[in-house]
Amino acid sequence: MFLVIAASASASGYASKEQLPALPETGFSEQTVWALNVGGAHFESRAGEVFLADDCSQGGAPCAQSNQILRTQNPSLYQSFREGHQRYSRPIPNGIYSVALFFNEASEEQGSDRIFDVLIEGATVLKSFNVYQVAGSATDVAVTRTIADIEVTDGTIDIELASPSSNAVLSGFAVRASSFAVGDWQITWSDEFLGPKLDTEVWTPELWDPAHVNNEDQTYTQEAKNLRLENGVLVMEAHHEGDRTPKYSSARIHSAAQQDLTYGRVDIRARVPEGQGLWPALWLFPTDPYRYATKCSAQDAEVNDNARCDAWPNSGEIDLMEHVGHEPGIVHGTVHTRDYYFKLGNQIGQSILLPDLGEEFHTYSLVWGPSALGMYVDSQRYFTYVNDGEGFGQWPFDHAFHVILNLAVGGDWGRAGGPVDNSVFPQRLEVDFVRLYKPRTTGM
Repeated sequence: MFLVIAASASASGYASKEQLPALPETGFSEQTVWALNVGGAHFESRAGEVFLADDCSQGGAPCAQSNQILRTQNPSLYQSFREGHQRYSRPIPNGIYSVALFFNEASEEQGSDRIFDVLIEGATVLKSFNVYQVAGSATDVAVTRTIADIEVTDGTIDIELASPSSNAVLSGFAVRASSFAVGDWQITWSDEFLGPKLDTEVWTPELWDPAHVNNEDQTYTQEAKNLRLENGVLVMEAHHEGDRTPKYSSARIHSAAQQDLTYGRVDIRARVPEGQGLWPALWLFPTDPYRYATKCSAQDAEVNDNARCDAWPNSGEIDLMEHVGHEPGIVHGTVHTRDYYFKLGNQIGQSILLPDLGEEFHTYSLVWGPSALGMYVDSQRYFTYVNDGEGFGQWPFDHAFHVILNLAVGGDWGRAGGPVDNSVFPQRLEVDFVRLYKPRTTGM
């Protein structure tokens, strides 16, 4: 079956300009030029993005509805979908856009065989995509992929889903034009890593044995081969140690109690390594990890001891950038809270595709206010999380967090795609700068 949905520039309007709740108007901003709730009704997301209705009256691809959806604050967007070969086309101004694609697999039986390509502007952006597999062999969960840097040169954007068996599936999409303005942000602190050595008055290297968290395989050291400044860049380098024990060494540092923030903006420019078994991360953790603990305190338990202590995830975690080597080019943004985290199977996060991830530096940004937080790569938003007003179980992000930078090897997620590939070592996570900002205007 083949579906074509075309719309003129005057057809029932573009979606309205999006504004993250309670965030400075001149910080990050996007113009959503076209968003469609595929197979569903008119819809407005928690972040205020407006999706036009798709009443299933056009084309041959059938519409369907799914059950309750996990891993999202916008389940209605994922509950409706179309199946089959699909194409969507609309006139828009020439320029550079990001396209967010929203998927859900409703059928375990069909999902294991549902493999399709996604093409935007005639180029394949997702090859042999399998929603069920990406979701960890789960159904009725939200899966997103934001595709960055889509260039429109002919005045029309085209989105197509194709597969030999015509079994593609899509729940929605949003085409966004991004802009980044710095006028109303004031930098409060930065480390450009220009000195001869790491500033240990700000950064604390963590010295851990393997399996301290997440069943990771590396030991963290502060040896120069693992942690150093080099040509104005922070280098965190992972090594395979051959027959030695531990088998791998790497580095992890944090800014706890020295540089942290409650609301504001964080920019981290980094080049992220790729390779099976690698798990680099740029993230934020509570400076007081026991803030919302109900069973323990700093005096009687370690925050990582989940059997006796609920400090994590109760007090929150903000993962600005995670990459696992078995998903080349994919960057994940996630939050963890008491009510939403991976052990419950309902963690909330979204992902962006960066084909040059291992080759180029990108700027990963967090914009965080009392009502919402947003994550961006090179000014292109790929994740938004909104305060529902339901207390710390849903929104523990009302106190100070600090920055953590680390390059893990293996671990529960790093090894999810298979054993660590020893042939890829050594590998480097390179950080050009870390910058913290506050708004010049009030309201945050």
